[in-house]
Amino acid sequence: MATCKISNYTVSPTEEFFFDTNIWMFLFAPLAGARQNKQKAYSKLLGDIISRGATIWINSQVVAEYVNRCLRMEYEVWRKDPQNCNGNFKHDFRQTEDYQSTLRDTKAQVSAILQKSTRYPDDFHTIDVEGIISSMGTSLDYGDAVIVDLCKRKKYKLVTDDGDMTNTEFSFDVITA
Repeated sequence: MATCKISNYTVSPTEEFFFDTNIWMFLFAPLAGARQNKQKAYSKLLGDIISRGATIWINSQVVAEYVNRCLRMEYEVWRKDPQNCNGNFKHDFRQTEDYQSTLRDTKAQVSAILQKSTRYPDDFHTIDVEGIISSMGTSLDYGDAVIVDLCKRKKYKLVTDDGDMTNTEFSFDVITA
């Protein structure tokens, strides 16, 4: 299958999609206007999928990556303050109001994401972990390899902005801005 640009893609009601974490980041995380053209493209695709009644799947791995990335981004901002430059994420940052505020915002974002997606039951006991690990190379990390395995098995269309995934040929469609 091929990588397809969003601008050339028309959503069908029977299709099933899997959004990579970076897409949810474009759609819901406070990226302060970064890459607005991509935010608009992915937002339009999300709207098209919802309006046509197609399905977006999500798993706990993507939720965990999303939460971790949001909190880590705020931690990096917090560390730029000279008095926090040597601060530790777990022991120092977690004790701050900045952390608590970001956590509240992130929980609300995850709630909104879960309203727009369907939870894929984690089936770790059925996944070929050894095969996934052996499929890893220089371009795919473990998380990416798990997503690739899921999309391959379920024939989901992967929506991602990850260059490692958009520049690789898979047996399923990859959609990107």
